[in-house]
Amino acid sequence: MQCASQESRRKSTPKRKAQPSELPSAERVRELFDYDANLGVLRCRVRGGNRSKAIGAIAGNRNALGRRVVSIDGIQYLAYRVIWLHVTGAWPKHEIDHIDGDCTNDRFENLRDVEGRVNHENQRRGRIDNRSGKGLLGAYESTGGRWRAQIVVAGKAKHLGCFATEDEAHEAYVKAKRRLHVGCTI
Repeated sequence: MQCASQESRRKSTPKRKAQPSELPSAERVRELFDYDANLGVLRCRVRGGNRSKAIGAIAGNRNALGRRVVSIDGIQYLAYRVIWLHVTGAWPKHEIDHIDGDCTNDRFENLRDVEGRVNHENQRRGRIDNRSGKGLLGAYESTGGRWRAQIVVAGKAKHLGCFATEDEAHEAYVKAKRRLHVGCTI
């Protein structure tokens, strides 16, 4: 006999990911949404079911990562990808990068279609595991209370030196980042 939680897990269907052959067209997106260029949001043009938003309301909701998602024909899409489609008429070929590093700023002029490596190079915060109390990029605590600066270029770590302070290590990293990372916008 199955326990109730296992049975309910089988009955619940996860949100489907769209396959490339079933992605909505630009025409379908424009039928459902207007793009508000001032705010960088999609607005509803039609009402769907009984829980849908009013015509003219901002479409979608924020997901757990703070990114806006919209539903098209029962499938959820990241709003910034749909905005790209709405404006250009084609789905992005790669990843969408927020130029200013703010994932809530979906204005078209803040979006660019780039390869994953370039998108990653536009990172603006240090990783949680870098042990930097300030969360500074490229600064890692070393032995003896010193700080080392390191940058990854084309998948290879490059040592930039050891410094007396976390801020000095970060400064060396930013200088190298501006020189070596194609996607850098800081």
